[in-house]
Amino acid sequence: MASKMVMCDPCSRLNKSSEGLKYCTDCEDTLCTDCAALHSAVKLLASHHLVDVSVTTGNTFNIKKDCGDHEGMCYEFYCSDHDCLICRTCMANTHRTCGKIQPIDVAAKGCTSSTMLEDITKEITSLLNATKELVVDRQENKTLVKEIKAKVLKVIAKFRQDINDHLDQLEKKLIYEVDTIDKTNREKARNDLKTGHHIKSCTAAGRPFGIAVVTETDEAVVTLSNVRSMQFINLTTVTIGRQIDIDVSRPHGIAVIRDSVYVGSCDGKVSIINLVSKKCVKTVVIGIGYITAVIPFVKDREELLYCCIFWCWKSCQLYQVGRNSCFLFTCKRTNDFSTGF
Repeated sequence: MASKMVMCDPCSRLNKSSEGLKYCTDCEDTLCTDCAALHSAVKLLASHHLVDVSVTTGNTFNIKKDCGDHEGMCYEFYCSDHDCLICRTCMANTHRTCGKIQPIDVAAKGCTSSTMLEDITKEITSLLNATKELVVDRQENKTLVKEIKAKVLKVIAKFRQDINDHLDQLEKKLIYEVDTIDKTNREKARNDLKTGHHIKSCTAAGRPFGIAVVTETDEAVVTLSNVRSMQFINLTTVTIGRQIDIDVSRPHGIAVIRDSVYVGSCDGKVSIINLVSKKCVKTVVIGIGYITAVIPFVKDREELLYCCIFWCWKSCQLYQVGRNSCFLFTCKRTNDFSTGF
């Protein structure tokens, strides 16, 4: 990309366009070839310092010309004893005893070819080279850090993948073990059901027929068909509990709904007995025969009672008892008396 052309300041003030090639550090003006020649020809301007305009590119020249101690006075002399620029007032007041005071242009003669300037130039060149090497080194370090970061991220990703693979294998192994245990337990339960296993027994006070579990307790209640009573059994300890006499003719089927016990009789009736008062609160006539099974059921918020009646020793009838009681069906029986569902 070409650099922007610098215009000559004196020509610009005369509404002319000329490229500036020199820069006067005293006037702080950029000069074209003609203006630079004229600048050097004028006696008052001949002592001004001209430099190539390329030196000023990207730099700001701020050359201090006025004395910092005496307002309105400009620097005109150089004191070698104090290595500083001074004005005429400084020379008369504070530098009267100094041995070597020269005009600035005299003291500056030959400075461009002095040994000190050469040493300074070498030092600056050395610093510039060191700076360039530092920049290159930092750039290489930046690239190296980027490469190391990519390698570390790759290692982390591989480590994460290895962990995921290990967890997947562990999950499969555990699932296989759980499935194996479940299969073994199911097989054992199936075999136990096939072979049967006697845990414990107890003797009731009469001949038991029907049995029902009392919800939210560890008890069940059985009907004793030959003594017109029912008796509780503790299911945890398998021990006989309290016995309640009931006014039911040969009780058979039984069901428990909350605080009420529904007991089927041998004459087609279902007696509802309150567990608290132990009294029969209601008797419902279902049909004729032995009610061998009583099953409670809730449908659409309506409590229904299904009763199985064994009749004439050869048939079984199913009734639905509720708000709209009805007979459901009759089936023929050819086996023994213990009919139920």
